[in-house]
Amino acid sequence: MGRLFAVVSGKGGVGKSSFSVILARQISLTESVIVLDLDERLGSLDTMFNVADNKVFNINDCINKTKSVNEAALKVNPNLFLLAAPADELNLNGLYEFLLGLSFKYQNIILDLPAGLNVNLLKAIPSFCEFLVVCQQDGISVKDAFLVGEKLRELDFFEPRLIINRYVYKRSFRSKILGVNIDNIIDSSALRLLGIIPENEEMALLFLGKHLKRNNKAKQSVKRITERLYGKNVPLPNIKKI
Repeated sequence: MGRLFAVVSGKGGVGKSSFSVILARQISLTESVIVLDLDERLGSLDTMFNVADNKVFNINDCINKTKSVNEAALKVNPNLFLLAAPADELNLNGLYEFLLGLSFKYQNIILDLPAGLNVNLLKAIPSFCEFLVVCQQDGISVKDAFLVGEKLRELDFFEPRLIINRYVYKRSFRSKILGVNIDNIIDSSALRLLGIIPENEEMALLFLGKHLKRNNKAKQSVKRITERLYGKNVPLPNIKKI
């Protein structure tokens, strides 16, 4: 059975989908991975993976069993596939069984969830799913991350992990607002830190369907996060140099 990841955030605009894209590309270097865009009506991953022109079907076609995964999935590279978001309401009734079946076909599955707390959607996700909660360096985002983590524990999922995105070191010392300092973010979110991704202007290239350079700092941060997910002991770099 493959591993099932869900990338989620309480607040929109924190870079959740960008993280999903880089994570999927990183995993696909060594293993097969399929990404499911669950952001009904507002999906963007087909554009970010530069396969929008090839899109004909979406995840609902698979859940409804009108198309197979092989017919509906968009090929990004030999190891990476995407099921596009539906243009209408996501069919939650068949999602649970669909994800179970998919876990026997792919080594890795990444769910890119819409921002916020859709409890009905969460209840349609198998309990072995590993949640990655993305937040930014601000109090509202951190508070929402805490609420997401609290709900996930209530639903008996594995302990969710925290991704701090768009981190700016100097910002830690320019304000005493809740959620700015890393230790404060960890304490206030009540989530175990998995990694920190720095603010990076080149991330905007992802929305144009482009790749980040190999030495891009954000990309390197996600590489370290991926290694930790797969059991490697990779310490955080000096916080000033992330």
